[in-house]
Amino acid sequence: MIRIRFTTPQQHGGERATQAEVEADRIRIDDGRLLLLLDGAVQADFPVTAVSEIDLRSAKTYSVEKIRTAHPQAYKAWTAEEERLLRQLHDSGTAIAEIAEKLGRQPGAIRSRLKRLLGR
Repeated sequence: MIRIRFTTPQQHGGERATQAEVEADRIRIDDGRLLLLLDGAVQADFPVTAVSEIDLRSAKTYSVEKIRTAHPQAYKAWTAEEERLLRQLHDSGTAIAEIAEKLGRQPGAIRSRLKRLLGR
């Protein structure tokens, strides 16, 4: 996601705006126009002279609170007890999805912590 701020309101999304957020993976300037592209297709097009700021940092595309509705321990620090239980479940052959459910964490977090604990 790229955020563009304008010196004067510009047409974007069917209305005049002082800024725009555009999903894009490339920026190109062509004949005085700022083009925002995604997979080669133009997503937005603004006059360069109307642009005051370009923020390239990706917008957060997830909500920790929303994720915690399904995985209550998501993004929380691991305790020694959780790590002990993780190792125990892993060593007993428990599937990653089942471990994730028991520990209230996402499967990716389980795999990541196992790599750290097992030195892989």
